[in-house]
Amino acid sequence: YSEFDVYEQGQWNFTPMAQRRLQQQVFQALGTAATPLAADVLLEWLEKLSAGKVPPVLHLDLIEAAELRKDEKLVKRMAEFHKGFSDDDKLAAFRVAMVGGDSKCGEELYQFHAAGCLKCHRLDEGHSGSDAGPKLTGVGSRLTREKILESLIDPSAVIVPGYGNYSFKLEDGRVLSGSIVEENAKEVTLKDAEGKTQKIQVSEIKKRSQPVSPMPPMGTVLKPREIRDLIEYLSTLK
Repeated sequence: YSEFDVYEQGQWNFTPMAQRRLQQQVFQALGTAATPLAADVLLEWLEKLSAGKVPPVLHLDLIEAAELRKDEKLVKRMAEFHKGFSDDDKLAAFRVAMVGGDSKCGEELYQFHAAGCLKCHRLDEGHSGSDAGPKLTGVGSRLTREKILESLIDPSAVIVPGYGNYSFKLEDGRVLSGSIVEENAKEVTLKDAEGKTQKIQVSEIKKRSQPVSPMPPMGTVLKPREIRDLIEYLSTLK
């Protein structure tokens, strides 16, 4: 098995990745273990988390395990944890999913999940997918993990030029929407959802909306663990 090295005397030597997975699985087991002692162990680790003594790759697993148990002390502790989230920070609940994922699982999510990544994206020319959204080759070099998380959870926070949807209210009362293909001081070339282009004279525009991403917030589509795997995969696309 590629994630383990074997000593000559037959003892297992866990690689860092295998050790991380084993630790994550231990937390998962504590979340469903029948013994009430599991709650005490999780409480101890939550205190370590508050003190900054838990590796980030284990944060999500610890939080999910604690939320699975109905122990009164854990319920109270998790309520305090969530109370610390800022209402203005859309990423707050998902920051525990920035590291520790499985890139192979993330690649499978990208290719096959019902979220439909390939309906809008492709890695590069020659790869399967669509050009409705930005190409993803190099995204791991262009964006930090936090920015990748933001693009998944709050897609409209930063719009890649040419991919946002705009709405234009014209002087004659018509409302046109689509992505901007080209723009200058005199006119705007707009492409609608069917791929048809139309030129709008700037002098005809009464009101113009801020751009909105056509991509739905993935926090409503993917589980935190899936988001973590997808971030891990996207971060490898250099």
